[in-house]
Amino acid sequence: MILGRNTIDGSLTVFYNYLKSYLFRQVDQIQNVDFSTLKIMFTHQINSNRTLSCINHIEELIEVLEKREEVTLLKIDLLETIFAYYGIDRVLIAEYNQLLFSVKNDRHLTCHQKINPIKTDNFNAEKCKTPNENYTKEANIDKVYNISNKSIKKNNETRECRSKQNVETFNNVKKLQTKNGRKDQLLYNEREVLPGSSRSKQNLKTFNNVRKLQTKDGRQDLLFCKEREMLPGSSNETVYLNKYMLPERAISIACQVGSKWKELARYLNLPEIRIDELEGNMSIGTKDKIKLVLDSYQNRCIDDLKESEILNGLLNAFKKIKRNDLHCQLTEYIQRLVFNSK
Repeated sequence: MILGRNTIDGSLTVFYNYLKSYLFRQVDQIQNVDFSTLKIMFTHQINSNRTLSCINHIEELIEVLEKREEVTLLKIDLLETIFAYYGIDRVLIAEYNQLLFSVKNDRHLTCHQKINPIKTDNFNAEKCKTPNENYTKEANIDKVYNISNKSIKKNNETRECRSKQNVETFNNVKKLQTKNGRKDQLLYNEREVLPGSSRSKQNLKTFNNVRKLQTKDGRQDLLFCKEREMLPGSSNETVYLNKYMLPERAISIACQVGSKWKELARYLNLPEIRIDELEGNMSIGTKDKIKLVLDSYQNRCIDDLKESEILNGLLNAFKKIKRNDLHCQLTEYIQRLVFNSK
């Protein structure tokens, strides 16, 4: 049975659900096909040996792939692979891709019209304009010459302003005083501005910024921030302090996740193999597992030098696991830090 576009009613969801049900019916009728070989083909996408061993049917496989967002309404490449593996006619796949293409084009056209609406009143008039008869090559040259003079004048003013800058070396220390009397010292790296240069050259020193978080039992956690190099003369002239350790308050908030620690770990991009190891370790409690997850998360962020901050990533994870209470607590804590740092 070929499903025409008229029966879809313009809905990708309806067509997508029909496509899956059609696949399930066809697979039930097919025999002498090794399902375990198909599972091995998707080992990389599933990324969990325990989950892979629990999959015994094609419906469970599709459900896991959808959970991993490997198969979605806009992404059916793996479904097409399954169709080809079982030798099922891929006419429906072709029709779905055609419908998906048309939907994307409609969205793009609608978005383009909202951003750049066509002005019908002036369009034809502008199009039908004839060249000015008095237009000469000399007039065009004069126009370009005037623009060039303005640009040169502006560049000279910018260079004179920069040449007046003195060499500034600073170490700014911000102290954040919390209720329990703990002080967090954030040492900013040196920034040297050389006078007389066309661009403000930045000489970022190699630094080890140490943040000490004093806990109740006297334990001190040390984080050595890594150096982020910036070439002299770069157009991006911002000095970054890339990463810092999760504060004690943020860790205590995260420990309230409880049984949802596995979901939190997945949204913090912890590998499934590591999650299985923590789940199988019965010698540690849930809070200790959460702390290990956070430790792996912040170490990975520091090693990869990602642009997003650690606290923002944790905020997004709380929102995805639908723990709005923890999201609000961490948001208030961050706002308090920002307010105290001013």
